[in-house]
Amino acid sequence: MTVDPKPYIRQILRVDLESITHPKARECLKFGLLNATTDEDFLSLIETFYFFSSEANAARFFESVEMAQENSRDSIGAVNLDGELGKEESE
Repeated sequence: MTVDPKPYIRQILRVDLESITHPKARECLKFGLLNATTDEDFLSLIETFYFFSSEANAARFFESVEMAQENSRDSIGAVNLDGELGKEESE
């Protein structure tokens, strides 16, 4: 008989969640705790907990995400603007 370690891992990570100080990182980890089902999910979650345990890592990560979203919106805005102005892409 084998014991499924996932419930134990989930409980340990719930306790560790209190040590995560970055609010967005904490929300992401809560989501992961609620939705992790497979062994791979739990391995990824453990790695993510380790990464986000550093406030500096979490801050840099979310800053990068926000910058990427802004750049994506700027690119989309430029494409939409070109369409509105009747500009065509040159090949």
